[in-house]
Amino acid sequence: MLWGVTHFTRPMSMMYFDTFDMWARRHGLDTELERLEKRRLLKWKRAGLTRRVPELSEKALRRLGGTLNPEEAWERPWDGFWRIVCFDIPESQRAQRKQLRNLLKKARFGYMQRSFWVSPDAQVRLLKTLHSLTPDPGTIIAMESRTIQGRGDCDIVQSAWRHEELRRLHRDHLDLLKQRPKGRWRQNPTWPDLAAWLEIELESWREISLLDPLLPSTLIPGNYLGKKVWDHRTKALATLIR
Repeated sequence: MLWGVTHFTRPMSMMYFDTFDMWARRHGLDTELERLEKRRLLKWKRAGLTRRVPELSEKALRRLGGTLNPEEAWERPWDGFWRIVCFDIPESQRAQRKQLRNLLKKARFGYMQRSFWVSPDAQVRLLKTLHSLTPDPGTIIAMESRTIQGRGDCDIVQSAWRHEELRRLHRDHLDLLKQRPKGRWRQNPTWPDLAAWLEIELESWREISLLDPLLPSTLIPGNYLGKKVWDHRTKALATLIR
């Protein structure tokens, strides 16, 4: 982003021929980029015949809250089936139980109880992994099911995810977006001030991303603020590079 901003803050003709590699060397970022690449947090993509620009790897995106695009997640269809995982892992296998719950959380499962988890998505690969965690196949059961009550799906959504906490995080993030640096780049605060705000904003968004199930639109509760936050966040960050 900072490289892109340079073209707006210093609109000299030579800047339009400045590659990311040249810019990074000029600002002494070579070592940091190499470090990120070695840790598999960064990858490169081609931009034209001779240029290359960095991208965050899937590993890095997972650390920042996941690889899902919120808009694509909300727009995905739902087949009406819930994928349910039930387990009864004994105390002697506490490590496997903790690993299982962590896997389910990362896959955005919600839980009705500590041993009863649900998801609107098929999760085929994950379910195969779950059964490999314990030698006793009877300790983990996975199934697909439909509700038979009129409000059954709404009840599951309300019970399985922490909506009140998520709503609080969404409201806090909206307040944070209002505090973003204002004005054009030439009148903006110093880079350290901007970098500090971006760091806080990113950590706040990461916390939201780890908690938000990103349900299909047909299952989203009426008081959900995720779409509003995403729209405001997109517009706020866009103003920083105009």
